[in-house]
This record gives sequence, C-alpha cells and structure tokens, in this order.
Amino acid sequence: MATIHYRTLNMQLKRAIVNRSLSEDQLREAAENVKAGNKKTMKTINIAMIICAVIFLIMFVPVIRENGDPKFIGIILAIIVGSLAFVYAVIYELMVGVLKGQFNKAVKKGYPEMAKELKI
Repeated sequence: MATIHYRTLNMQLKRAIVNRSLSEDQLREAAENVKAGNKKTMKTINIAMIICAVIFLIMFVPVIRENGDPKFIGIILAIIVGSLAFVYAVIYELMVGVLKGQFNKAVKKGYPEMAKELKI
C-alpha cells in the first residue's frame, strides 16, 4: 500500500520552543538546522523534477514525431508542464512547507519577540 511521507518538526524541539526552554542561541541554531535541511531537500526535489521532466519529454518525443500538428504538440507540452508544476507544488508543501509552518508557528507562540527575525 502506498503511503505519503512528509517532514514535520521534532516534537521535543517543538515543545522546547513553545515552552521557552531554549536559549536564544539554541533557537537560532535550530532555525539554521531547519533552513539547512530545507535547502538540502529543495536541491533533491529540484533534481528529481528535472529528471521527471526529461523522462516525460523522452516519452513524448515519438508521439510528437508521429503527429506533427502544432496544436497537438502544444497540448502535450501544456499537460506535461501542468502536471509537473502540480506535483512540484504538492511535494514542496509536504517536504518543506509543513516543517516551515510548524517551526514558524512554534516560534511565534514561544518567542513572539523573535518571530520576525527567525521566520523561515
């Protein structure tokens, strides 16, 4: 059975932020760790999306050669671009957006004076 994986903020870290158990330096370090993890994840997502785009184009080259109608080619390319954009948006939200939202919400709740400075 297929499952959908997504990244979330560690519950211990989330509790520590909300309960103001961290020093400002520890909080900044946690923010940097989240940012670094998100940057690494985005690099991986971008590479995967480029590979998917290349595979889609390779799959549709024979179809485009068979039917050289410009309208057909435009429709196929629009479908490819639209589907890749949708998949990219969903993957981004699940792998980066949820984690960013949880971190920002926890900081806003526990350290409202630092919320703007540490917003990811």
